[in-house]
Amino acid sequence: MISFLSLVAYLFPSSLDPEILEGLLGSVGGVMAFLTLHEMLPLAFDYVGQRQSVKAVFFGMAFMSASLYFLSIGLPEDMSL
Repeated sequence: MISFLSLVAYLFPSSLDPEILEGLLGSVGGVMAFLTLHEMLPLAFDYVGQRQSVKAVFFGMAFMSASLYFLSIGLPEDMSL
C-alpha cells in the first residue's frame, strides 16, 4: 500500500495533497521506528548491553526532539511544522 502511494506521488506530483503527503511521511516514519525497535535495538543489546543501549536510545530521542523543536522555532510562520 505504501509503495503504491509512493509511486502515485512520484508519477503525479501536482495532484499530491498535503494530507496524502502527511500520510506518506507518517507511514514511512512508522516503518523506520518499527525497524529500529524490532531489529536494531536487540542487536545493540547483544553488542554493548542493555543499560548502554537504552541510554543511547533515549539520548537519540531527546536529540531528535530538540532538533525538531529548534527547527520549528527557526522557520518562518508560513513554513512552520
